[in-house]
Amino acid sequence: MSFQTPRSIEEMLTAIHKREYLMPAIQREFVWGADQITKLVDSLMRGYPVGSFLLWDVKPETAQSYTFYEFLTNYHERDNPYADKATVPSGSGTTAVLDGQQRLTSLNIALYGSFAEKKKYAWWNSADAFPVKRLYLNLVDEPDDEELGTKYDLRFLTDREASPADGEADKWFRVGAVLDLANAGPAIMRELEQRGIAGSADAFQRLYDLYEAVRVLKPMNYFLVTDQDADKVLEIFVRVNSGGTTLSYSDLLLSMATNQWQELDAREEVRSLVSEINSNAGRQFSFSKDVVLKTALTIADVDVRFKVTNFTQGNMAKVEAAWPQIKGALLRAATLLQQFGYNERNLTANSVIVPVAHYLHLRGAGDSYLDSTVDAADRLALQRWVTRSLVKRGIWGRDSTRSSPASAMSSALTRRTASRSLRSRRQWRPSARASRSTTPRSTNCSTSSTPASGRSPSSRFCIRGWT
Repeated sequence: MSFQTPRSIEEMLTAIHKREYLMPAIQREFVWGADQITKLVDSLMRGYPVGSFLLWDVKPETAQSYTFYEFLTNYHERDNPYADKATVPSGSGTTAVLDGQQRLTSLNIALYGSFAEKKKYAWWNSADAFPVKRLYLNLVDEPDDEELGTKYDLRFLTDREASPADGEADKWFRVGAVLDLANAGPAIMRELEQRGIAGSADAFQRLYDLYEAVRVLKPMNYFLVTDQDADKVLEIFVRVNSGGTTLSYSDLLLSMATNQWQELDAREEVRSLVSEINSNAGRQFSFSKDVVLKTALTIADVDVRFKVTNFTQGNMAKVEAAWPQIKGALLRAATLLQQFGYNERNLTANSVIVPVAHYLHLRGAGDSYLDSTVDAADRLALQRWVTRSLVKRGIWGRDSTRSSPASAMSSALTRRTASRSLRSRRQWRPSARASRSTTPRSTNCSTSSTPASGRSPSSRFCIRGWT
């Protein structure tokens, strides 16, 4: 691994658009928000360091054994949140980005693309819920929001929002247009004249700072890994991306699964399933890959704690082998939640799907369970438990990286319960004690991996009727 000659932002992005730089499949999805992108550009315009990058020189004989992805240009939270697969021609190598993907993708969006995220309170399936915006620089005014701590007023705006009203200065400059300027002198002056703000020294300075940051300065410092041993490269990736919790546990799990699954493409499978449980068959949910992966770990009987040592090839093989059951359980759980009257607006804790799917798996429930009269009482009991768990305060707190209320809740659904349900043709009902309770009898469904009492969760954890 060696340090390379620093490059400019323009040079790095040009290499991306020539497909000289790609992302290995072990990389997580793009997760940065609009504020993070604007702060990154602001830092570069101020001449601040933005960290180094780690690239991998992948030789032709190695490149054919792995999956790579291109960089996102036009991000759309609903319609285009994921990068497309890349094709590496036979006999060719590539350069893979091991660390720095979020920053490079952010810069690519800022200069070449657009950013569309859901408006607050808008419906997920609404046609105007995701306005397409591009990054603009205010050439005239200082930033309004002092809390952001930025020197430049950078905002994602629609082209209509950036257009000046009658009598107003044409102050919003699209950041990507800096690549079209011929130079940092006369070309900037002509741009300001066309906008009617040629007399503003501040406007000239702001546009000059942008030009320098993107096209002249070379802040992109990077190391290049040349080793072709995939295990060593994976170890480097894990150490770089887990030491400071740069990756969430689900991101790292998906990265490892993508690299280690033998028959299925983990990333494509998870993407497809997330989309299916959220929007197919009239469903309107906003489940993330996190709950899918937590369910996968639970059903595959794999330790869900965030430890790199848990993400072994053997554990990933268990998840891959159980994937058809995982997928079926999640789809049935989502359908049940829909039948119970829930959607993205009134389902206050998405993690509730994890123990529901786990219970359906342990019970051996098939598609007929969803509408059969034989299972009507069981569905009603399940619905009542879901409702009570959502109403009860403290059951569904914010997940931590080490544990989650969902995994703890799932521990209550033992295999013994499932076996007993299958052996008995009787309609299952909660215990009398549970029936008399208006909320689940639970004290340990918290975000902490250790209950406040210091005791470990028992088989009666949360769900009294399922013990």
